[in-house]
Amino acid sequence: MASALPERIIAHRGGARYAPENSLAAFRMAAGQGVGWVETDVSLLGDGTPVLFHDADFQRLAGVAGQVRSANWETVRQLDIGGGWGDGFRNTPIPHLDAALTEITRLGIGLNLELKVHFDEQAALVEAVLGALDRQAFNPAHLLISSFDPESLRRIRDRRPALALSYLCQGIPHDWRGIAERLDLVGFNADYRHVDPASIGRLADAGLQAYVYTPNRADVVAPLWPAGLAGVITDDVYAF
Repeated sequence: MASALPERIIAHRGGARYAPENSLAAFRMAAGQGVGWVETDVSLLGDGTPVLFHDADFQRLAGVAGQVRSANWETVRQLDIGGGWGDGFRNTPIPHLDAALTEITRLGIGLNLELKVHFDEQAALVEAVLGALDRQAFNPAHLLISSFDPESLRRIRDRRPALALSYLCQGIPHDWRGIAERLDLVGFNADYRHVDPASIGRLADAGLQAYVYTPNRADVVAPLWPAGLAGVITDDVYAF
């Protein structure tokens, strides 16, 4: 199991309150705010290209129809996800994973990379992610991989035993100990609205890291810190 873990404040999708989510611009802004780690989503296009994108379709962020599962990189690279943010972010592209890894390395920050499964593409997604990590020689000490999909985490664990993995969930699963052992996890990333000090404390007592998403006010997680909360994944890093 890898020992390197993120700091207590992680910028969700790069800090989505201040810049287009999952963009290189967001990562630069987060680094400029003094954030040591960012969280972002990686999805697989229909042509096998790994890109930083959360949704299953492009309507919300790019204002165009189309599914991630059937898109190709030549089309997606021309989309603008910054148009709704004003002139300062106009023509913000959806990043290729390789470009994102290069920029994150240049910025000297850590990465919580969430694997997004939109269709039955776990094997191809894992291969694409590991290929990008290898091409960019990304430092595993600066990487935490997470997913709601245990099959994707299992495939990562089988291929890269030393990488740090975290299981994404709403509340802490009833069989959290068995899941942690099977996947050799460093911890769990849970919805802050579905945990309490007792559940956080159980993980901490077992030597597991408990992170919560996506609180944007410090007071809503204040009771969790004394129980052993490791950190928050937030859109608003200034709130903490």
